[in-house]
Amino acid sequence: MGTTSGEEKVALITGGSRGIGAALCIAFAKVGYRIAFNYMSRHTRAEEVEHQVKRYTDCLAIQADVSCSAEVEAMISSVKRRFGRIDVLVNNAGVMANSVFTLIPEEDWDRVIAVHLKGTYLCSKFVSLLMIEQRYGVIINMASISAFRPLVGQSNYAAAKAGIVTLTKSLAKELGRWNIRVNCIAPGYVQTELMDTFKSQEDKQMLRQIPLRRIGTPEDIADLALFLASDKSRYITGETIRIDGGLSI
Repeated sequence: MGTTSGEEKVALITGGSRGIGAALCIAFAKVGYRIAFNYMSRHTRAEEVEHQVKRYTDCLAIQADVSCSAEVEAMISSVKRRFGRIDVLVNNAGVMANSVFTLIPEEDWDRVIAVHLKGTYLCSKFVSLLMIEQRYGVIINMASISAFRPLVGQSNYAAAKAGIVTLTKSLAKELGRWNIRVNCIAPGYVQTELMDTFKSQEDKQMLRQIPLRRIGTPEDIADLALFLASDKSRYITGETIRIDGGLSI
């Protein structure tokens, strides 16, 4: 099972109300996937994305905290009731709370790890149970170039993303027998609201080191996700693909 187009398949995208998540929702909708996405608190933004997606396909927006087991389980149940299945999960939800390591408040450390790493664990756990029943599925985890090349002030974020890279490999090994592929995307600089947190001279110098001489767009990331969800990548699992304009060379 699985084709290059959606063909009434269902994609669940976490953190879908803005930035890369919104671009993912629209990109998957354009090729025919029915879309479910979650958001944490940006209700107005979520409605905007839902409206855009509904120009192409059916859409379900769910308010849920991906770091809370009960809310994730309820979210997956809602998607199953509405669409009957989940073919693609994109673990995209994220937050940032940058600070020099010795000054990171414990609550900021806990929140960043909870949303990125625990959220990926919880969503993958409940969705994989459904995918095992289907004997098919694709899980795409969103890491970051920071997992390999962390910036000063990003120790919590980098640690969470590095954990996601390794979790991806573990899931790929465990779930492959059920025809479930698990891969990871590691974006570099992408033009989103989170870019507003990059202000230091080190950050600006880093931008000048990108061989392609531009910052990535959310659509660049969405195109890679579509490839990983399609049959064109049917023999790829457990991989982390860096998409950073050559920054990590």
